[in-house]
Amino acid sequence: MRTLLDRDDSMVRRSAIVAKELARLKIDVAPLQETRLEGRGSLRERTHTFFWSGVKEGEIRQAGVAFAIDNCLVEHMTEAPKHVSERIMTIRLPLKKDRFMTIICVYAPTMPYPDEIKEEFFQNLSNIVNNLNVADKLFILGDFNARVVKNFTLHGPAIGHFGKGKCNANGEMLINFCAEQDLTITNTHFKQPDHHYFTWKHPRSNCYHLLDYVLTKCSQRTEVYNTRAMRGAEVNTDHYLIKSTVNIQIASLNRRAAAKPPRKFCVSKLENTEVKRSMRESLQNKLDTLTISDNVDETWTNMKHAIQNSAEETLGFSKRKNQDWFDDNREIIEEILKDENCTKSSCRWEQDKLKKLSKKKRKRHKERQENWKISGG
Repeated sequence: MRTLLDRDDSMVRRSAIVAKELARLKIDVAPLQETRLEGRGSLRERTHTFFWSGVKEGEIRQAGVAFAIDNCLVEHMTEAPKHVSERIMTIRLPLKKDRFMTIICVYAPTMPYPDEIKEEFFQNLSNIVNNLNVADKLFILGDFNARVVKNFTLHGPAIGHFGKGKCNANGEMLINFCAEQDLTITNTHFKQPDHHYFTWKHPRSNCYHLLDYVLTKCSQRTEVYNTRAMRGAEVNTDHYLIKSTVNIQIASLNRRAAAKPPRKFCVSKLENTEVKRSMRESLQNKLDTLTISDNVDETWTNMKHAIQNSAEETLGFSKRKNQDWFDDNREIIEEILKDENCTKSSCRWEQDKLKKLSKKKRKRHKERQENWKISGG
């Protein structure tokens, strides 16, 4: 992520855009990096809930990590996410047969940082892994800002047979960390074309590199079906999204539709004298015919139904208002995102066309937002 912060000159509620893309790609748990949010908190969207960990108030926001978790999974979480730092965050999800899965979201320091800060980051990460329950399934996901070597003979089983590119200093630290903790880099275990392997394009050299990784225990390697880059995902980032398909069964996961909120009566109509009089007469007629019994609960139920029926006949129900312009224009925004995703998938190298489409998308979003404000939404 470049950021999850909402700015006035951009689309509002970026978390809603990200949640929609995750739902479209059928991603249940998404670790996010470089969110640049302050402090700790959570935000629930229609399909996913966001938990973030950032720097303290007043500090420079250069990092920040977060989790976007499917709302069905959130309901079954038995432990709250652990906010280790602005670069490390963990969650623990219950699995079947009384087992658990720990997922660690990381954002490693970039190359210009001093070696002392990088070593401290990997030391903190090692301490977290060492203190986990040995029976837990383990996945470490994030932007390691590292490039690993493709020499399986020298570094196996930390890497697979299908690594690409050259190694840098951060890559050596990552490989050493995997070797010490008996972990493997799943990205390198699957033969992929370049556009499904590399996750970042250097802005100056235009060379593609793999900087984002999914790590797991060597003993769990066979439970990972695939790890690949997902091009065309509109999630406000200069990195391609990494998707890892894993054979894991969450305990008692039932994806039921969310219960609809209760409908509200249009009480604003009572400001009209004629409507108020009609409501009074209708309610009086129903209360006159109300049967009073010795059972208090039954009498109250009959009275409640009489009031509700009178209100429904006279006032009707008010139209449900969405929390902002994004929800009021959901169908139009989905169409715009669909057009952009199709363009990205079919013309991934036509950067000028993508820029024009992105500019058109921002303009249409701005028009919808202004129209919603003028109409009193």
